[in-house]
Order: sequence, then C-alpha cells, then structure tokens
Amino acid sequence: EPLVTFTEQDVVRAAMRFGIMKELVEIGPHLVSSAQQWRSESAPGTDDSPHATPVEVEGGFGSNAWAFGGDVAAGERAILLGNPHSAWKRTPHQQRIYMHQYHLTIPGELDVAGTSFLGFPLPMTGYNADVAWSILDAASVTPFVLQKMAIHTSGNTLSYRVDSENRPLSIRAVAVEVLEASGEIATRHYEFLESELGVLYHLPHRAGKPQGWYAITNPGEQNARGLDQFLAAAKTTSTRDFVAAIESQRGILCQLVVADRHG
Repeated sequence: EPLVTFTEQDVVRAAMRFGIMKELVEIGPHLVSSAQQWRSESAPGTDDSPHATPVEVEGGFGSNAWAFGGDVAAGERAILLGNPHSAWKRTPHQQRIYMHQYHLTIPGELDVAGTSFLGFPLPMTGYNADVAWSILDAASVTPFVLQKMAIHTSGNTLSYRVDSENRPLSIRAVAVEVLEASGEIATRHYEFLESELGVLYHLPHRAGKPQGWYAITNPGEQNARGLDQFLAAAKTTSTRDFVAAIESQRGILCQLVVADRHG
C-alpha cells in the first residue's frame, strides 16, 4: 500500500475536527436532509449517515476512566485504568474514529505512549514515566449548545425570529466531491440555511428536544490548541503539573482524569 503522508495543515485540521466530533454525532445523520429540508414543509423522514444507528451499550463502546490513589493502591502509587473507547467488532466507519496506539520519543525531551483518535498526533489517553491520564465523556455534559430556532421559509423571504424580531437567513452553498460506485469523481451541491448563530440543522424529535431547526454554538470549532494542550500534558511530572498544563492550554473540550507515581 502507498505510504500515507500528513502535512502540518492535515494535523491542524485533525485537531479542529476532534473539537466538533460530538456535535457531528448529533447532526451527522441529518446533514444531507437539512440541506434540502428548508425547501419542503415535510419532515425528512430518513437518515443519511453511518451515524444514524446509535452504538448500543452491548456493543462495548464506552468513554470512562478510573483512578485509584496511593491510599488504596498497593505500593502507595496511584493506578489509572482508561477505557479504550472501543468494541470487539468494528465497522470500517467506526475504525476511523476509534483510538490508535502511539509511542512518541524525542531523546532528552519527550517519551510518551498511549492512544488517540486517528489523525491527532498526541496521546489523549496515555502515560509517561511520572503521570497517566485519560479523556472521558460525561453523558450529561456536552461541549456545545443546541438552540431551537423559529424559522419562516414561506414566499421569497427566509428569516428566523429572536427577541420578538425577525432576522434574515442567508444560504450557504457547499460543493463536495464524492467517489461514485463507478469509480468516477462527481460533485454534489448542497444549500444550508445560515443565521448569525451559525448553520441550521433540522433534527428529529429526541428526549427533551422537539423536532425542528437548531443552531449550534461550539467554542471548540476552529480551535487547534488541543495540540499544545496534550503536548504540555505529555511533558508533565505530577498531577498538579498536569492540571496546570491543561488550565493554561484550553484546547480539547473533554473531561480528564489523571494519576501520578507519587500516589
């Protein structure tokens, strides 16, 4: 197989992609239908993404970690156990988003091992000689905000209502090159509604969330500081050092658990 190469731009894009991964799970199944939905008054009714079928608990997927301090662990040193965010059976699509093993060394400067999502060059769950850490995802916490939008698409005017005021919507045209079954490259065109709060997505009914149009606010968008964040984490020598490194580099929006050899 040909050797795959990554440029600096590819690495930065991978870091920013992780910042929106959770929102993509939310809106991914409905991206294509959202592009056409504003032209029709009927609900989309169909899913159009591999994300459409949620991963079941029985499938083995999880985002958890446990840390045990020196007061309960043998040897008075802490122990950390991180879930690999994986399952025994994987589809080709899932293979791209599950974790892969890394070991990075720069003599005299860096020696860190662990796992991370494909494309991100530093361990998000990992360890060095002094510290071990893991990302984890609390089901009740999200790094983005979904805001229900009241929109009007009748006639030639596209608008949404906020604070008793109608504001105009614009249309963002997106062209995407796709590989057809025939082996040929084709260009598909999509048109999305866009407000001051961002692109709008038409989502189905879910628990606590009625069907309708939503805008997403996510401070993780276009944020590549996760590279600096986890590079700083990889060089830490204690839990306090780790916390200080994360606090000074606000990049990836996720929960973290950490333990060190001092207990």
